[in-house]
Amino acid sequence: MAFEDFRATAGPCPSVDPPWPEVQAELDSLKKVFECVDQTVLFIEDQLSTRVLYLIEGQVKLSMNSSSGRRLILGIANPGETLGLAACLCGNRFDTTAETLSRYKLASVDRGTYLDFLVRYPMAYKNIARELCLDRTRAHEQLRTLGLTANAPARLARLLLE
Repeated sequence: MAFEDFRATAGPCPSVDPPWPEVQAELDSLKKVFECVDQTVLFIEDQLSTRVLYLIEGQVKLSMNSSSGRRLILGIANPGETLGLAACLCGNRFDTTAETLSRYKLASVDRGTYLDFLVRYPMAYKNIARELCLDRTRAHEQLRTLGLTANAPARLARLLLE
């Protein structure tokens, strides 16, 4: 099943669209919305996470570097997706770089504020778990495409078909 198919069957983006109106209202009140032009780096690998981001409009390229300096594009985030959630929750550094591909609109919640929100609304953890599972599914599909396809032309064909 393609990531987009899985995401469509999973329903709305869980950490952006919690099913409870009061929870959504509280989360919305914590968000700082901003817009910028394309080619903006939102965060880089090894940068300490200080916030969670919600992509409202535009696209964001997610990539990582190898130890030899080669860059691997992991995927493209689309509106409705959450960026930096795992790093924010764990207090870790980002393991990817996020760069906008077009004009975009984002909502941002500072890490401390987000963690306080989760203390007040622990039922939101169920939705966060679903979002993290979707990220894991995406990573597995990427590994399948890159690691299990026999040769470069076949990998390119598979990527283009997805």
